Amino acid sequence: MNTAYHTGEHHSVPPAAADSPYYQRLRIAFSDDRVAWAVRAPRVPDIPRLLEALGLTPGTPALFVTGGAGNMDEAQMERTRPAVLEGLARFATDYGVSIVDGGTASGVMKLLGEAMSVSEDGPRFNLIGVVPIGAVCFPGYDNPDGVALDAGHTHFILADGEKFGDESDLIARVALVLAEGSQRRPFGVVINGGDIARQETYDRVLRQETAVPLLAFDGSGRFGDELAAAAQGAPTDDPRIAAIVQRAPVYVAPLERGPTVIYAELERLLTSG
Repeated sequence: MNTAYHTGEHHSVPPAAADSPYYQRLRIAFSDDRVAWAVRAPRVPDIPRLLEALGLTPGTPALFVTGGAGNMDEAQMERTRPAVLEGLARFATDYGVSIVDGGTASGVMKLLGEAMSVSEDGPRFNLIGVVPIGAVCFPGYDNPDGVALDAGHTHFILADGEKFGDESDLIARVALVLAEGSQRRPFGVVINGGDIARQETYDRVLRQETAVPLLAFDGSGRFGDELAAAAQGAPTDDPRIAAIVQRAPVYVAPLERGPTVIYAELERLLTSG
């Protein structure tokens, strides 16, 4: 089934801005006529209240994506694109799974936005970007040093914070709260990624409430490949990776086996136990 929340421009909803009140539904109107809902979040947010403002309801299957952004090179992007578009995005569409990620127009988040853009019928699943407000820019918020938000996303949580990594904990927690009551277990997907992805994954598994199963895309590059190798028994000299595979179930989806295998691994994780 498809439970996507279809966005549309409602003029009664104010445009998003850096000084917007917390927990108020906001509108981001991109230059290509696409509109996304947004909400400002304080440092310690009430997540159910954020979701309510966005028009999202707990009880929805959900997963979060940790992955490469601006440092994901073009070869890695091309190698990963089929797995994201034909594997991950198709799976989310078929099962009505909401995806929570970093929300910017770079790396894995850009690929997920592409998956939304190719649909002729509008959004096919909820694609929720969680970003630190001080590190991004978007129409109506001209932050000279900010990274642009991805216009393919349907929703954004604009969290207090000045740098990437400030929002990391919130990404997983939003997915976990969304999935409550869905009878589908939430999990994380690791695709490429650098030191921020490595550190945030390590931090999550140290906390029991966010130590959920992970699926590493083997062949996506960098941290994703290192995690996949360690999960398959290869030695690692990184104590953070060693701790991750010791504390959380880590499964591997090899990109070389094609999007169908990626889809099957995602399906297995969602529907098992």
